[in-house]
Amino acid sequence: MAAASVAMKGYAGYAATIALVAVVYFAAAKVALALAIPPGYATAVWPPSGIAVAALLLSGSRLWPGVWLGAAAANFTIQLSLPVACAIATGNTLEALLATALVQRTIGRHGRFERGEDVVRFVGIAVAAGAVAATAASLTLGLGGFVAWQQTGYHWWTWWQGGVAGILIGGPPVLSWARPQRAGWTPDRGAELVMFAIALLVAATASFAWPYGTSLPFFFLLLPFMVWAPFPFSPPLGS
Repeated sequence: MAAASVAMKGYAGYAATIALVAVVYFAAAKVALALAIPPGYATAVWPPSGIAVAALLLSGSRLWPGVWLGAAAANFTIQLSLPVACAIATGNTLEALLATALVQRTIGRHGRFERGEDVVRFVGIAVAAGAVAATAASLTLGLGGFVAWQQTGYHWWTWWQGGVAGILIGGPPVLSWARPQRAGWTPDRGAELVMFAIALLVAATASFAWPYGTSLPFFFLLLPFMVWAPFPFSPPLGS
């Protein structure tokens, strides 16, 4: 009886965690969908992707049903099509599972970015994983007649951008806040901050102000800095 009671509590906790992931994913998705392009599925920034990856890294890939449920519910509210919502949610879930597996394999089990090369790896992982959800969604919308086939390329590109940006923007802050913080600043961290500031200035200049009076399409140069910043420069505990 005692073993059964413990097992029931474990199942209840697992179900509650899945429900929490689904609710958070759904809420973030509804905010992001306010900026979606017609017919209302694709947006240039999709923070739920980053939230999903962070949740699976922190609590295990077994929480994938929460990602699927949150994504399915959010997509169902757009066209009220259950098959479309389920198909797109499957792509979103596979995206999160792939990104999680690659992070665990190449960076670390919990995605603790301790080296500069980890940032480069994470950007590459986001680029690869984002293609999974974008492909699943574009094919689903095209086959379902919600998007003309000649427009699927544009939707794929927008969806891919949204997934990549969401993983890079949404994932690192959650992972950073959840991990134990270092005790304080060191000379090495100070030097890294100076390097970070110089590199960010160069990237921002290339994106917005070089040559003066023009805007070059280099905005994605800024995304790696959103991954880099939360880990070495997050405040120590108690600050």
